Amino acid sequence: MGTLIRYENPPVDHVLCAIDPGKRACGVSLWAVKYRDDGVKTELTWCGLVEEKSGDPQKLALKIIQLKKTVDFFVYYAEDPQFYPLKRKPHDDLRSLKRVLQSLQREGARPFFRIKPVKWKGNLPKKIHHDRVLRQLSAAESKLVPVDHNVRDAVALGLYALGRTGRGAVQHAVPPRKAHEFE
Repeated sequence: MGTLIRYENPPVDHVLCAIDPGKRACGVSLWAVKYRDDGVKTELTWCGLVEEKSGDPQKLALKIIQLKKTVDFFVYYAEDPQFYPLKRKPHDDLRSLKRVLQSLQREGARPFFRIKPVKWKGNLPKKIHHDRVLRQLSAAESKLVPVDHNVRDAVALGLYALGRTGRGAVQHAVPPRKAHEFE
């Protein structure tokens, strides 16, 4: 099992699906969340890239939802792309990412939470962030994580959502966030 933590969320065993959205592929991590008398145990059970070559956001959303299979309770957390008005980069890419998230919700991905990158990731360089993420995983969990920045971001988002890390994938000594504190 993963690290023992204490946090409040739906008081039933469930799967957390953390999503780093992309136009044609999304990084996804699935986490088993099991409630015990001494707290909550979490474990990374799968992570990978969910791809849709056509770029159709609805087809991509359906592929992610199909990961649910027979799990009774599934919770979705996704990075919500941030628009920066003064940035020179066109926002067309960000709009496509938002369409993927909208399609997920339209197709029934509930409960669904969105988190801005600056809130969970901060503004660290990717290499430093990903190195920190890998250090927070058990040996068994680390073996599941491929060398793909979208998948590693999904794993980092899952760690953050579960309270196993703080902003910037820093291991924290303060109690983890409660479910109602997520946006």
